[in-house]
Amino acid sequence: MRRTRNAVYGQPYRGFESHPLRHVPPATRFHEAHPSENPSGYPVERLHGSYAREQFRRDQDEAPRVLKHLVSVTLALAIAIATIWVHPPTHERAMYGTEGALHENWQAREVGGWPMPYLADNPGVSVPHRLGIEDDFRPGAFVATFSFWLIVTASLAVIARRLAAARRAGR
Repeated sequence: MRRTRNAVYGQPYRGFESHPLRHVPPATRFHEAHPSENPSGYPVERLHGSYAREQFRRDQDEAPRVLKHLVSVTLALAIAIATIWVHPPTHERAMYGTEGALHENWQAREVGGWPMPYLADNPGVSVPHRLGIEDDFRPGAFVATFSFWLIVTASLAVIARRLAAARRAGR
């Protein structure tokens, strides 16, 4: 007769039997034993004891943290898009027109975005010296600008949280 893999490795259970610790006794389900500590109806039937309470509290603390990060990302994206109205000086040149002398047509190119310009005026398809949706978008520069503003907003959020904690501790 062939021995099961569990029996070969000396494990205390055999065959297709489930390990006894995987079964939660009905009387020790967390929400039944502690109904007042589960107001949100969080499904904790699979967990029991102090581990369930720790896991429940840890998951409840995760939601505000994720929301804080989502606010930082959204704010950074909004600021990065809003910097399109910042037109930093640039050494880039573009050909605006074909009439007259060459040095008169070769003019400074209008760019938008800060700290790294991610939108550049395309004189062939748009109104000269005006940025619009039809101009040249630079995705790498946009990612760099977004990353810069994400670092700034996340740093300000951390500083604000620490100042608020210091105020609460000082009361």
